[in-house]
Amino acid sequence: MNLLGRLFRRKKDSHALYTETLECLLRGETDAAFTKLRKLVREDTENVRAYLKLGDIFRERSQTDQAIKIHQALTFRRRLSAAMKMEIYTSLARDYSASGRYDRAEEHANRVLKLDRKNRWALEYLIDICEKQKQWDKASKYLRRLEKVTREKMPGKHAYYILMQGRDREEDGLLQEAKGLYKKATSADESFADAYLYLGNLAENEGNLDEAVEQWKTFPDKSAGAGKQIYSRLEKALFELGRFGEMEEFYRGLSEKDSSNMDAFSGLIVGTTELIWTCLVVMSGVTSMGSRLFFLQ
Repeated sequence: MNLLGRLFRRKKDSHALYTETLECLLRGETDAAFTKLRKLVREDTENVRAYLKLGDIFRERSQTDQAIKIHQALTFRRRLSAAMKMEIYTSLARDYSASGRYDRAEEHANRVLKLDRKNRWALEYLIDICEKQKQWDKASKYLRRLEKVTREKMPGKHAYYILMQGRDREEDGLLQEAKGLYKKATSADESFADAYLYLGNLAENEGNLDEAVEQWKTFPDKSAGAGKQIYSRLEKALFELGRFGEMEEFYRGLSEKDSSNMDAFSGLIVGTTELIWTCLVVMSGVTSMGSRLFFLQ
């Protein structure tokens, strides 16, 4: 009875100490929690959750090797529930990611998925890891799995991953492949603006200003406030094509669509002024700056 009493008391003390540790963590008192956890694992070596939390704190202190060592040791424990295994694999995935070993982080996040194929955290984490490694195609595959879990389509993200594959091809000088991927991005999500910008850029580099203009005109119509970066390039291209008068219609359309777009409104005024000046030049042969200012007053 005396032995049983001591064991019962130890378990009770262990539970109380673990509760105190959690309270410290909730209050943000990491150092106090760390001290209590080290005491706890010395007194109760069977407390897996205490070891798990201790390893997490080591990771938060940027001591990832120690965190991995603690969490990895837990995987050899017997009679672990599936839920506990997932918690351990989750911590290991975070440990390896924090240490920059993304391949091992992916491995352990996938172990979570083996135990729970609809685990949203694991899928989102795998997507994040793939993005950090610029593995766009793999990120898109995990995204499709996530869409099945959430029952929510995310065409914009798919379009982004396709676009980034195109950017990689363009950097490698594979321009036709890049163009194909940019077009594929517009098919994945026709409202994805950046693809039209890069298609226009490629067309300009090929000397096809007509195509560049068409793509660049689409870009500000699809983007939310980012379109102004293309205005000057569009003006220059239309001027070279002898179609500068189209800028007025372009700016007018943007202003009607969004009355708060002051850049488009300003462009409309300047464009109209330039068009009037051009007409005056044609009709009167005025070429001097002084004469120009006279007509515009």
